Amino acid sequence: MDCRKSLCVALWLVGGLAGCNLTHPTPVVNNSQTLLPGQIVEGTVKKEADRPKRQPKAETCVAYGNFAASEASAPDQVPLEAQNQREIARKAYQQALSIDPNCLAAYRGLTALYVAMKDYPHAVATYREALKRFPKDASLYYELGMCYGRQKEWQLALQYLKKATEMDQESRPYNNALGYALARAGHYDESLAVFERLQTEAEAHYNLARMLRHMNQPEQCREHLQVALKKDPQLKEAHALLAELDAPPKEVQQANFSEEETPH
Repeated sequence: MDCRKSLCVALWLVGGLAGCNLTHPTPVVNNSQTLLPGQIVEGTVKKEADRPKRQPKAETCVAYGNFAASEASAPDQVPLEAQNQREIARKAYQQALSIDPNCLAAYRGLTALYVAMKDYPHAVATYREALKRFPKDASLYYELGMCYGRQKEWQLALQYLKKATEMDQESRPYNNALGYALARAGHYDESLAVFERLQTEAEAHYNLARMLRHMNQPEQCREHLQVALKKDPQLKEAHALLAELDAPPKEVQQANFSEEETPH
């Protein structure tokens, strides 16, 4: 931990000193004066404390915030120290934005921090502010859609996820997230159509089946798995999920599906 804190302090000091001239100033003299080696003209050198403080660069504040945020999520971190590190990160990102309101990296860091803290109101507000400045950034629409999904606000989630896929039609993460969100909202046919944009029919039915299994709808899950295997009898993932459904009740487990892959 000492090494990490030392690096953290070093990053901040670099930010505070960025752009400063650390060498001794060159005295200003008139042409009639000749200085001996080491000699200075009285009144030409100011104490370091008298110099105006240098403002750190926004990028340095972001680096400091990223470091603190990573410290907060370290496996060996105690809860109180994690909270302190998140506060340091939040203030660093906000300082970066006060220096440069168009610092996209600061918006990304701050929104990710709020989401990690499950402070969704501040996360949404920050995403919206970022979108005002970067309306053509598809990833911001995607992330905001995911944020709404975590709150189970499906209509808003779909609105922003659809926007992301419109802006980047070939993005598999965007299309997969939209497909899962549509399924969670009960729009199964639309979900299947989205999955089929970049996948085979068999894979599309399998992905919809995964979500249906996750939503505890085994019969509908089974129907789509059977279709998937009819389209592609060699689809191992579909065979595995179907075997889980056919297992004795005490052995049935949730499908191997991570909520992090899609809005909650």
